[in-house]
Amino acid sequence: MLRKTLQKVDGTLYRSAAFLADSIDEETRTVKLSFSSEVEVLRTNFFTAAWNEILGHKRDEVDLTKLVGAPVLYNHSRTRGDRIGVIEQVKIKGKRGEATVRISTRDDVEDVWHDIRTGVLTNVSVGYNINERKLLKKADGTQPDTYRVTRWTP
Repeated sequence: MLRKTLQKVDGTLYRSAAFLADSIDEETRTVKLSFSSEVEVLRTNFFTAAWNEILGHKRDEVDLTKLVGAPVLYNHSRTRGDRIGVIEQVKIKGKRGEATVRISTRDDVEDVWHDIRTGVLTNVSVGYNINERKLLKKADGTQPDTYRVTRWTP
């Protein structure tokens, strides 16, 4: 019988996020991106056994309250100069998270905005914390444990 073990995962995890096609608005300097989905991802690190992760996207599974107004950081750097924009809107659409970000008009950010507009920069990454995950499927020798993340905060 499968145990429904709930557990927290320490530390911040990251996932790649993609700009949505034809979502760049040059006048408002905004771009939409998909920052999460329920696509299964293999998680590995030096300290724990590998596991498959499914990020839940039901209303009570993801806490979006900290995202609107949050800074967009260049390479996850928290220095003032690497704050290149702000998250203006977030929503869950089906089984994925979407955000609209506005890029700063500062001169030192113009190269990043240019790379977004010309398709050189097409992906970003999003950090998140897992507050609770539930074991869905136990490892079978060919695949690791599979967990659904039932509480998480981007």
